[in-house]
Amino acid sequence: MKKIVVRFLMLVAVSLFSSCEKYLDKAPDELLSLEVTFANRQYTENFLYRIYAYLPSYNFWTDLPYNGLADDTDITWNRSNYPSYDMNLGNWNPTTGLVTNLWKNYYQSFRQIAIFLDNVDKAPISTQNKTLYKAEAKFLRAYYYMNLVQLYGPVPLILDQVSFESSTFNIPRNTFDECVTQILKDLDEAATDLPLKHENIWAGKPTKGTALAMKARILLWAASPLVNGNPDLAGLVNRDGKALFPTAYNKERWQLAKAASKAVIDLGIYHLYTVLDDKGAVKPVDSYKGLFISQYANEEMIWGRNLDGGNSLVLDRHCMLRSKGGWNGVAVTQKSVDAYEMANGKAITEPGSGYVETGFSQQATTYAPKGTWNMYVGREPRFYVTVNYSGAPWWDNTKAEFFYKGKDGKEVGRDDHSRTGYLLRKFIDPVSDPIANRNRAKLFPYIRLADIYLMYAEASNELEGPTADAIGYVNKIRSRAGLPALASGLSQTEFRKKIQHERAIELASEQLRYFDLRRWKQASELKGSFEGMSVDLGASATDESFFKRTVFETRVFENKHYWWPIPQSEVDKNQAMVQNPGW
Repeated sequence: MKKIVVRFLMLVAVSLFSSCEKYLDKAPDELLSLEVTFANRQYTENFLYRIYAYLPSYNFWTDLPYNGLADDTDITWNRSNYPSYDMNLGNWNPTTGLVTNLWKNYYQSFRQIAIFLDNVDKAPISTQNKTLYKAEAKFLRAYYYMNLVQLYGPVPLILDQVSFESSTFNIPRNTFDECVTQILKDLDEAATDLPLKHENIWAGKPTKGTALAMKARILLWAASPLVNGNPDLAGLVNRDGKALFPTAYNKERWQLAKAASKAVIDLGIYHLYTVLDDKGAVKPVDSYKGLFISQYANEEMIWGRNLDGGNSLVLDRHCMLRSKGGWNGVAVTQKSVDAYEMANGKAITEPGSGYVETGFSQQATTYAPKGTWNMYVGREPRFYVTVNYSGAPWWDNTKAEFFYKGKDGKEVGRDDHSRTGYLLRKFIDPVSDPIANRNRAKLFPYIRLADIYLMYAEASNELEGPTADAIGYVNKIRSRAGLPALASGLSQTEFRKKIQHERAIELASEQLRYFDLRRWKQASELKGSFEGMSVDLGASATDESFFKRTVFETRVFENKHYWWPIPQSEVDKNQAMVQNPGW
């Protein structure tokens, strides 16, 4: 038993969220009484670390569908454990496994947190560590409730162990504002006792900055159109008639979101990850790419998930070219490709952009070799970090081939092929080698400073229109990306669109786009015909038949999909529970 616990704690130090020991599959109080558990330091810490196992997975093709449900990404596989495929076609309901499992798992975590907070003071642990561990537990409770609220809307707040043990489990949903208030309470208390940094660990455990950043995120949600006086939600009430969402718009919510994001910035410990050349100029591709493959926590990451070499390789394999040992499975949509600006900062539809849709280039450019399809020539640097297109050079100067007969195409890949003719590239480490089963550890981002800058800009713009400092934070991101500053004289509406565009590009495939479009009430972006290149055509790299826009999927998004359904099993057993509209 001692060897198992020691081994677990060693794994935590390297990759905080890994827990593959069968011993840990069961709650500690099922193996040991609470009295024994909290009389032992290692068992107590083990109890806390197990609560971390409920953190969202980096595995966004099976465990969590958020990237695949957004308009910028497609997950190839139509299999029972790849939920985004069916969900994009509208084939999900209150009994769908993902819907029920996420709810169940989070409430299991709430029970364990309640037990931990009720008993940790009994443990033979220093007062300093008890304070720290309580702060971690409160942070996790706030973060898990925030995730639930973003998916299902307001949920029952169950904070104490006694309620979990009740034989009559009829607990109504709390209101949205009550949920936010509790989340903020836990985050404020956690921020007070969490350190600015953790010694001898990467970015896996929360810090003061992490708590403040999540406070900014939930307050931005509370200010957004989906929940800030949305008339579509006026009829959602508990059985006693209590309204679950605020019924009037409150501009002050933007002030709270602005202040919260500024508090993170004012810590002064986070900076945009930037690589300079020998003359002191920004290297945009190296900067943006290095942010995601940095082996250790870098100055921009506020919080992330540590991936050891094995888990890092799993991520890379799903995105990697088949010819390099990957599975060709995490694709980029044509809509996303079109969204990237040209290197001069103009949209591809804007006069003077220089965009050309057809033909092959006659000369090499900074990021694209001669013979590249012109659609991909002269684009902004982040495009070349994020999107793997047919003809894109790989690290060893071989080129991706997504046309039908190409080495990464449908004829060879069959089930394992990109349906769009593109793959996601931004998380893949150049040293990754699936064939040799080799990779190194890296950090998958949960939240980083660029996100906070854009939160601040959004809240500031909604509160008082375009201000110099709000525009300045957006321009910091664009400067790091090698793009010119925004044009002066933008209106509030124009600046809003610029911020939303910048979030779509800068934070692409970081599991945020799906949530952004919902909170902005922009569901039209999540439905309809989605295009890619013609993956059923093309015999060679110069066969132009491949480079034609082709619909690969028609997606469904109804108004009811703004909120996930409460699991039917919960509605059946909890007589006080009301279902979300449309389900």
